[in-house]
Amino acid sequence: MALLLLLFGLYHVRLIIWWDLLRFSFLFIIAQIVWQIVHQKRNLKRLVNKHSMWPPVTLIEREYQQQLQSQVNQQVQKDADLQRQFRQYQVYLINWAHEIKVPITDLLILSEDSEQVSSRRVREQTEMIQQQLETMLNYDRLLDFQHDLRFTWVDLSSIVIKIIQKYATFFIKFQIQPLVEVESVKVLTDSKWLQTLLEQVIFNALKYSSSQSQIKIQWQNNTLLIIDAGVGIVASELPRIFEPGFTGQNGRDNQSSTGMGLYLAQQISHKLNLRLNLSSKVHQGTTVCIVFPAEHVQHIAKL
Repeated sequence: MALLLLLFGLYHVRLIIWWDLLRFSFLFIIAQIVWQIVHQKRNLKRLVNKHSMWPPVTLIEREYQQQLQSQVNQQVQKDADLQRQFRQYQVYLINWAHEIKVPITDLLILSEDSEQVSSRRVREQTEMIQQQLETMLNYDRLLDFQHDLRFTWVDLSSIVIKIIQKYATFFIKFQIQPLVEVESVKVLTDSKWLQTLLEQVIFNALKYSSSQSQIKIQWQNNTLLIIDAGVGIVASELPRIFEPGFTGQNGRDNQSSTGMGLYLAQQISHKLNLRLNLSSKVHQGTTVCIVFPAEHVQHIAKL
């Protein structure tokens, strides 16, 4: 109507014609405006009602519904993951509480039986408690893993020796001999978390090794091997050994297993860009392989 008014003015057409056009189309313009308002209010009402989904009319509505459904699906998946993690954490805390009661009970029995308690046995039980506490804390830290990484070149053999020294009490108690065959090699990794990974694997080997046997720690082709001569794992349980809370027959027989050691080891290996594999045979032992990327391995020249 504004354009017509301009044209009528330019061509000196009588304005009464423009006025008639405006007068006769005014009702149609008002009706169109009212229809648009009602239509938009109806769409807004459907948007507010989050429990209903309406058939999309326009491309914008269709795209909006797809984006909304995608966000809903992501949130549902996130909630399900959080619930699963919470249930895992509950199960782990229950198992951990049962496991840590064993050394505490032994300490209480020692203190009741004699006024002079053997320092060696006290040390064994306190180190067992310390190991379980560290496992629980590492499980908790794993949730915020990315903020606790610092990659540097570290001497692999020094980490292995440090772990053997840390668990010397258990090597002596179980009469197990550590055999370290790690050549001079450096790996690019986070030293603290690599040590945590190896501690879980080596302590697991200690618990299930036969008395008066050996635990071999070898380096071959960018792979660290931890080989024990323990009870082994039945073939039917091998696919589930890295599941959180899975103890298997050995854990049920031992009655002091949370089933979280290998799970933690695998989760840490993923974060450090390592591959963790395990093979085992019943009554023959277990071999754990930790494969390092070739570009993260540096051999030290021997003098």
